[in-house]
Amino acid sequence: MVNSVKTIERILSEFKPDEPILVEDIIRMFPDRSRQWVDNMLSNMTTSKQMIRYSTGVYFIPSTIRRGSSNLNPYKVIERKYIKDENSVYGYYGGEWLLWKMGIIPRHSEVMTIVSNHEKSRGRRVKVGKVDLYVSKAPTEINKENQRVLQLLEVIRLVDVNELPDMERNRLVNYILDHKITITDVRQYCEYFPDVVSKRILTGYVFDFLQSNANHY
Repeated sequence: MVNSVKTIERILSEFKPDEPILVEDIIRMFPDRSRQWVDNMLSNMTTSKQMIRYSTGVYFIPSTIRRGSSNLNPYKVIERKYIKDENSVYGYYGGEWLLWKMGIIPRHSEVMTIVSNHEKSRGRRVKVGKVDLYVSKAPTEINKENQRVLQLLEVIRLVDVNELPDMERNRLVNYILDHKITITDVRQYCEYFPDVVSKRILTGYVFDFLQSNANHY
């Protein structure tokens, strides 16, 4: 029987209630089992209400038995699926959502932009819950060490920092200082972005600031 008591207990103890669980998480737990076995197990657990299917490939353990649609936070699902988990980082916000989160623009677009290792296309529209996303593949492998630098370069790709008002530019400066980003970091990853990024760095405010703070850290 695919859903042995021990298997169910192991899954229920592995994950917290009301937290996104990806099919890939279950596959990693049972590397010797086939994908069909995993799918059958998840199907049986959802039928017995021990797990709820949120969307394709995404499940969660309910803290209480619910009727009707789930109330799993879609932003938790987005973060877990495309940006990070407890142990690793594999994505970041892009586009207007990144500029908004960094305080550079006052509002974001309705469509959230995500850049992620978990996306292989150059860009496509998807929906998570009621949230519209535009997800695209990463310019290079994203990890804990380079995520902040890649986000900075994404900002420079999107806007000309030299033309930003002082308040918004200072927020970008604080971001650089808070995350100890150096000119070496920037040079290392510039090649993965369009030429306009290098041009804006080499001829503008960001380069001057990084150069003047080269011995800051």
